Amino acid sequence: SWTPLMPVSNLATENYERYAHHRDRGHVEFITKDTLCSAFYAGQQWDEKIKRKLERQGRPALTINKVLATLATVQGEQLHNRANVSFLPFKNGNEETAEALNKVHLQILQANAYRWIEAEMFADAIIGSRGFTDCRISFKDNMMGEVELSLLNPRNVVIDSEATSYDPADWKEVFLTKWLTCDEVELLYGKANAQLLRTRDASSLDFGYDSIDAVEESFGGGYSKNFGDDKYRIKRVRVIERQFKELNKVRTLVDMQTGEMRTIPSNWDEERVGLILQQYPVTMIERVAEQIRWRVSADDVLLFDDVSPLRSFTVVPYFPYFRRGKTIGLAETLVGPQEILNKTISQELHVLNSSANGGWKIKANSLKNM
Repeated sequence: SWTPLMPVSNLATENYERYAHHRDRGHVEFITKDTLCSAFYAGQQWDEKIKRKLERQGRPALTINKVLATLATVQGEQLHNRANVSFLPFKNGNEETAEALNKVHLQILQANAYRWIEAEMFADAIIGSRGFTDCRISFKDNMMGEVELSLLNPRNVVIDSEATSYDPADWKEVFLTKWLTCDEVELLYGKANAQLLRTRDASSLDFGYDSIDAVEESFGGGYSKNFGDDKYRIKRVRVIERQFKELNKVRTLVDMQTGEMRTIPSNWDEERVGLILQQYPVTMIERVAEQIRWRVSADDVLLFDDVSPLRSFTVVPYFPYFRRGKTIGLAETLVGPQEILNKTISQELHVLNSSANGGWKIKANSLKNM
């Protein structure tokens, strides 16, 4: 059991401000591109205003979806040529450990139905240029914890706008964001935090226009307080999970034979550390090291804040093409040729319809034996 955190405005506000900083410096442009490419993939390739204008003029607006046909072929190639991962001994490793890792890795992939996750992540990437999988420890079915792999919506992953590397190890921070109802917040982060959010009519943050999804104005003036409690006043709240790096003074175990170092988890007591020092040829030192911190907030309410038990971000990206922080997919390269094809074929059909069965203009009484 844990005690829900009360709002700490400076930390929650900083969380939102960092999210807004990266959202407005690249993520909005990515969403615009992803929306366009997804529409072309689904066959929605004409601007609605132009299409209605052509219909009023009696002119055709054909769609010959080569984007879908092309990307379906690429997706089929991915399914047919999946990569297989295997472990080999390295440095002081041995064959037995490598074989055990191979089996553990295979069990994790099968338990999470990774074949489906990988295929959907690949589809996200070739269409919108970004695909993401989340890898973390889950305690839903096992109190000891087990690896959980899940597919992330690329629109909900906000990357560090200053990053220029493909590898998340070089990023300073990454954000996962999603809309939750107050009931869902209560289930995940406690009743006290949810109650604070239920009493909001709008965001308490400056420029927090996408923080609270409030009830729209209507003839009835929205939900009435007399109808029930305050949970009917807002629809959803944006929950921001920020994973970022910070420097901390940590206790570290050092293998005196190989020099390998491992950070001791902050929740280990002295007795547990003492047992490790007695059983293995290691020593303990204190040093300043980089750690990952998880901070979760909703509006100006701090929901969670602690050091991550993992040594890396949970986000695993896939980009078909990557160049200095720019992600490139396949669909965006097909948008221009697809527009040319649609407009050219539509114009050819219009010319054909205009000339077919149109008759001949000739001088009166110039034809005989008609």
